[in-house]
Amino acid sequence: EPLRLLVVVEVAPERLLALAADNETIGRLVGNGWIQLAALDPASGALRLYRDGGFEPYVPESTTLPAVPTSVDWYAGHRENLPPARVAAGLVPPPRPTPPRPTPAQEPGDVLPARRGPAAGARERT
Repeated sequence: EPLRLLVVVEVAPERLLALAADNETIGRLVGNGWIQLAALDPASGALRLYRDGGFEPYVPESTTLPAVPTSVDWYAGHRENLPPARVAAGLVPPPRPTPPRPTPAQEPGDVLPARRGPAAGARERT
């Protein structure tokens, strides 16, 4: 079963219809089903799918996702396309980076001495 590219654009559906009518290439891709087109209406938040020359409200097949520990658990033994699932392993926040530890000269309240003359260990020129 072929998968088609789904393009979701945050714009009023009427503007996408006008774009498809004005642009022959986009009109053919959408009209012939090579890409799926959806409009997310910024005024209402409604999602509409392009079908048969117009946009119709999107109705999800389900409002819940199956939950699995890992993607391996979801895909194991399958070669066909599977619907989306909520993968718990992807929900674990990454570990926070450890902030660098201050060096002794950077302890709170410490004042760095003013640098005078050549650096320590450098020879003076005469």
